[in-house]
Amino acid sequence: MLIADAQKDYRKLLKMRLANEDLEVRETKDCAGALKIMLKDPPDLVIVNMDADSEEAFGLLAEMRADKTLCRLPLVFLTRSTDRVKKLRALREGVDDYLNKDDEVETLVARFQNILTRESIRRDGAARVRRGITGDLENLGMPDIVQTLAMGMKSAQVAVTTPEAKGAIWFENGAAVHARCGEEEGERAFYKIVGWTEGEFVIEHGVKATESTLTGDTMFLLMEGLRLLDETSTSEEAV
Repeated sequence: MLIADAQKDYRKLLKMRLANEDLEVRETKDCAGALKIMLKDPPDLVIVNMDADSEEAFGLLAEMRADKTLCRLPLVFLTRSTDRVKKLRALREGVDDYLNKDDEVETLVARFQNILTRESIRRDGAARVRRGITGDLENLGMPDIVQTLAMGMKSAQVAVTTPEAKGAIWFENGAAVHARCGEEEGERAFYKIVGWTEGEFVIEHGVKATESTLTGDTMFLLMEGLRLLDETSTSEEAV
């Protein structure tokens, strides 16, 4: 990871906390220094404080997205500003996240880890193919996983284990084609798994389903699953 921030104390704070997660962190004071480091040795994630010079930060974003080597690198803007125009501009121009610098460090670290996990899902994960890409649903929920695989047109198996149950969803070219949860298969199994918020997941790319129990549009299935989950939560609150 790479942190670009004019405040040395804040850089050190983030670096120390991220090091506790076994993440290698490099640091620099500005966007120019960040670009030099990226061109020499691209990091997995770039974190830039845009408060000192927002136009410099936007310039870095534009250079990264125009460069063949850097265009896929995830970039996060940190700011204390509440300017919605800047936030919308950043998101429209391709920044991966726009975070409040005054948030708790633990919250920021969790968001950084989410981005790193999503980026691992997008890649083939060749270096980790034997075990697959693993994570915790508390850090990256099933809706995010489904959307990422669908948008990336990925073929993979997502196996999920919770304290009470196990399940799996299979994707082919981004489409959910099969789901199994205990004795249930198809849409009912898909809706159950999408609603889980605790447990661990393993994503194995290239694993194909042996049968097809899902035929609907993946994003429609996801929206329906979230609707059913919301109805269940509302009913429980009313009791």
